[in-house]
Amino acid sequence: MRNKPWYSILVVGLVFLLASFVTGCGCTSGYTQEDINTAWQEGYTQGFADGIAQCENGTGGENGGEKELPSDAIQWFEAKDHIGDRTTVCGPVIDGHWASGSNGKPTFLNIGKPYPDPDRFTVVIWIDNRANFPQPLEDYYLGKTICVTGLITEYDGIAQIEAQSPTQIEDP
Repeated sequence: MRNKPWYSILVVGLVFLLASFVTGCGCTSGYTQEDINTAWQEGYTQGFADGIAQCENGTGGENGGEKELPSDAIQWFEAKDHIGDRTTVCGPVIDGHWASGSNGKPTFLNIGKPYPDPDRFTVVIWIDNRANFPQPLEDYYLGKTICVTGLITEYDGIAQIEAQSPTQIEDP
């Protein structure tokens, strides 16, 4: 088998990147050890990038200086207890997807946990309203902690708010 020096350099670089994440921020970025282990096993690097971004902007972890939420807001994981309420829900956008081939062409912003985790909170933006938002909005909001205001509904056991205007979504 041929010697591949670039492979060694890549592995060393990844080790240094992981080490700088663990020691550089000094915060947990809202991820549990189980989340990190799962991400590592699946080769999912976005979680680590999200953690670094949260440390840098002061939105995550025990030492990261949690941002103060609006006084009437709830955390994303509390939304299931508020189905039918019109309120503001806040949390980190973990992933987003524009289902351009689906009926209604919805865009999904998953808050707190990624799809398909049943404990996530989702912001839904239908194609009729997509042009009202920054494009592409699934990338624009990725990694940001946002607060979305609207009526909390439930679809297939997932709490969600349908957003029609960017005025419903703010970065606290």
